[in-house]
Amino acid sequence: MFKNVIVAMVLSLGLLSVKAQDSTEAMLVNKWVMEGFSINGGPVITDNSKTLTFNADKTYEGTFEGQKDTGKWAYDAATKTITVADINGALLGKFKVMRISKNRCAFEVDESGFKMVTHFTAEK
Repeated sequence: MFKNVIVAMVLSLGLLSVKAQDSTEAMLVNKWVMEGFSINGGPVITDNSKTLTFNADKTYEGTFEGQKDTGKWAYDAATKTITVADINGALLGKFKVMRISKNRCAFEVDESGFKMVTHFTAEK
């Protein structure tokens, strides 16, 4: 009996993990407008000139300082990391999902001691 309870708990945790991944991926699919960013824990610097759109077909579109960029994206639930690549599959970068809701998200890039957290809101 006790063994059955343990098996049921493990299966439930697995299902919750799958649901969390599905939920995060579903929330990522949106057009996000940058509110600002902070570097190495400093104050948030306002910057709403950038957009990032994650599409359901695992493609993305970004606008950074007037330049448009497109490529592919993937989400790893185990590490809470988004990987982006250009249209040819060359790795462009990885960033960690710090928090996400239907309306807001924050991503962290940590490369060689340089840590930047970006804050986005969903386009209305």
